[in-house]
Amino acid sequence: MKVIIKIIFFNILLPLPMFSQQLDSLLPMLEANNPGLEAIRQDYASSQFTADQFSDLPDPQVSVGVFPLPVETRLGPQQWKVGITQMFPWNGVLENRAEVARRESELKNFESKIASEDLALLFKKLYIQAWQLRRQKEVIEERLPLLESRYDLTLRMAEHGKTSSSDIFQVQMLINEIENSIDVVEQQKVQIQNKLNKLLGRDLGDSISIVGDFSATVEDHLIESHTEDDLESVPDFMIFEQQRKVSEAKIERNKSERYPTLGLGIDYVAIGRRTDADPQHNGRDVIMPMVSASIPIFNKNYEAKDNQERAKLVSFDLYEENKRNEVNEIISSAKTEVLVQNKNYKFYAQQIEVIKRTLRVLEAQYSAEGNKFDELILYENKIIDYQLKQVNAIALSQIAKSEIERWISN
Repeated sequence: MKVIIKIIFFNILLPLPMFSQQLDSLLPMLEANNPGLEAIRQDYASSQFTADQFSDLPDPQVSVGVFPLPVETRLGPQQWKVGITQMFPWNGVLENRAEVARRESELKNFESKIASEDLALLFKKLYIQAWQLRRQKEVIEERLPLLESRYDLTLRMAEHGKTSSSDIFQVQMLINEIENSIDVVEQQKVQIQNKLNKLLGRDLGDSISIVGDFSATVEDHLIESHTEDDLESVPDFMIFEQQRKVSEAKIERNKSERYPTLGLGIDYVAIGRRTDADPQHNGRDVIMPMVSASIPIFNKNYEAKDNQERAKLVSFDLYEENKRNEVNEIISSAKTEVLVQNKNYKFYAQQIEVIKRTLRVLEAQYSAEGNKFDELILYENKIIDYQLKQVNAIALSQIAKSEIERWISN
């Protein structure tokens, strides 16, 4: 008889020193120390300075020139020239540019919140998987002493000729497979430890001990029907409204860009004195105030930008609708998973009770007559299998709960 022990996830039962922390205490640490989240937050912080880049006027233009072949005027030859011009965008242009930058910066904030939610969900799943493996290991180890005592009983009965040596080998094989499964778990523990430590921004060698327990039950309010209002405060949907605001700000900016840009300036021209005559104001320099304007008469560029942003506004509505459909499907599937695994857990518990009663009968027959050994080993295998299935049902239920909590606030 061969036992089938399915070890699905990775264990965290590590040597001292270790961090013995429950999930709720690790999530704030994840939020504070994860380097990926910190990078996104810094990206958002840096984007907040972008708006200030549009608050200043354009740099003034200064020009200097000399006249190798001076032009003669009535008051004398032109010698050199210096001028300065300052352009002034139309009223509201600078503020509209800054508003676009501010709203684009706020998009980074929502991206940070979404990344935080996704990371928390990933961390919860890993933690639950780690808990699952810990419980699987405990289940297997709890059966090991019983199998070892059964091995001793089989040896004694074989010495008195009440059973065959093949029974001894079957028990030994079962024990060997259990011990091998435990060894595999111990060898794989590093992988999940590294994943959790990486998310927490800690050294990969740091140890973590999974404490606490989970159950197959989930709070009623998470299973009850949800409404669209439950999703309104989720960053994944709030970001669509912010994207609309960005496009609307760009349309407003584009509108103001169509107005002329005015320029004020002044030129100073140095005039030399005439030597062949002495007119009134001989050699007087020239001061010339100037006004200029940049008039955008080619509007195809602006029309194309407007059409682009209006098309984006339509696409945001469609993306949001599609996202709602996806999320509603995720929530519905997760709720079904919770109910299914809760039912499975109760079914496995009933089966375990039946198997335990059956084992007591088989143990009595084997002790008295030395028969029914194959059935005894079969049911030993089954009880381990159902206990592992119970652990799996709890883990799947809790993972589904985490999926629901990702989208519906408590």
